Amino acid sequence: MFATKSSKRLQRQAGKRIHKKREMCMRVMEQESAGIHKKREMCMRVMEQESAGVCWLHLVVGTLDSLSREKQRITKQEDP
Repeated sequence: MFATKSSKRLQRQAGKRIHKKREMCMRVMEQESAGIHKKREMCMRVMEQESAGVCWLHLVVGTLDSLSREKQRITKQEDP
């Protein structure tokens, strides 16, 4: 099957959308003022706009989950 110019253009546009979503999620993750749950919610909203790749979604949610667990662990250690 031959790739037409229009299909190549569509693939490029899809790639740009995915890259933009990753960028937006990384910006959300870097906001120190936002809590873990808020970051997860914002990232999920970005991802739901259009398919941005299941692997990336798992990476973002997994990172947020591990940050949340780490925060809970530290909080438990600090409590007397």
